[in-house]
Amino acid sequence: WGLVSTDLDDLVVSSYHTDQYSGISHIYVQQRFQQIPIYGALATIGIKNNQAFSSANRFVSNIAQKVNTVNSQLSPSSAVFKLASHYDLGEVTDLEIINENINEFEFSSAFLSNKMIPVNKVFFLQGDQLRLAWDLNVDLKNQNHHWSARIDAISGEVLQTNDMVLFCQFDRPS
Repeated sequence: WGLVSTDLDDLVVSSYHTDQYSGISHIYVQQRFQQIPIYGALATIGIKNNQAFSSANRFVSNIAQKVNTVNSQLSPSSAVFKLASHYDLGEVTDLEIINENINEFEFSSAFLSNKMIPVNKVFFLQGDQLRLAWDLNVDLKNQNHHWSARIDAISGEVLQTNDMVLFCQFDRPS
């Protein structure tokens, strides 16, 4: 897989299930560095009859040389404000931490989202650098967009956004 041994020091099984029809077990492994997940760095392993028969991975090699820092300067709540500002979503009010667990936070909907707003510390691979970032999801109340975003945890730069809402438009014949 082109990895050095230290790239495998902090792996965690993120999910596991066995298909009831085929009997194949699917294991999903998340790559981390100092207990911080690397966004998108997953391996999948297929097991049948106690034998691994397939695997694929998107692990990052030489993690320690690519990490910019493990300490954030931007708070997780500031990441929510940065995303709101980036898309001109208006004023964010009543943002409160509902749950907190080391690198994972859950905020109130803040009159912005239909659901609680999860904000998790991750590393985001950009070029040849793993940048410390906040990974968040905001399902807008107007239902026009559901933003999945990575915000740099040092500079506040919006590194990546994906709209999870699919729009289709069809022309009507005249």
